[in-house]
Amino acid sequence: MNRLSCVFVLLGSMVLAADSTLPAFEDYRLAEVSDLRLSAIDFDSHPDARNFRTRLEENLGAYANFAGHFILTLWGCGTMCQQIALIEVASGQVFMPEEFISSFGVCFKENSSLLIINPVDKTFIDDMDGELPAWFNIHYYSWNGSAAEHLLDSRQPVVEECDFF
Repeated sequence: MNRLSCVFVLLGSMVLAADSTLPAFEDYRLAEVSDLRLSAIDFDSHPDARNFRTRLEENLGAYANFAGHFILTLWGCGTMCQQIALIEVASGQVFMPEEFISSFGVCFKENSSLLIINPVDKTFIDDMDGELPAWFNIHYYSWNGSAAEHLLDSRQPVVEECDFF
C-alpha cells in the first residue's frame, strides 16, 4: 500500500469514527408516549406565548410528537429563521428555549428527547460543494422536560431517520 492510499484509509476511518460520536435517538429513547390530545394552552406559562397565540392554537387537538408528551411546533421568523416551541400535552405549558432557533428545520422523534436543529444531510452538503457556510452548525440538544441541554455542535451530515419540520 502506498502512502497516498494509507492517508485515504486513515481519513476514511476518522470520518467513520466521527459519525459514531454523534448523539443518536436510541440513546435518548423514552419508555412511553402519551396518548393524550392537547386540549388547552397555558398562555401564562411563557412570557411570549400570547404573541404567538395563532401558531400555538393550531396544535389544539394534536397528539405528542416529541419527547413522549410534548408537541414540537415551529413557524417562520424571517429569512432562514424558524422559531421553535414545545407544548406539554397534559398541562398546555409552553416552552420556547432561546437556543431553539433554526435555519433549516429540526429532526426529532416522538419517543426520544433528542432534538437536532439544522439537520442537513450529505446531499445538501454536496450541493454546497462540500462547504457549509462558516456560520452554519448542526446543533444537538436533549430536552429534560423543562430545559434544553446542549450536547454538541457539528458540521457532519445527519444520518438519523426522523420526523422533520
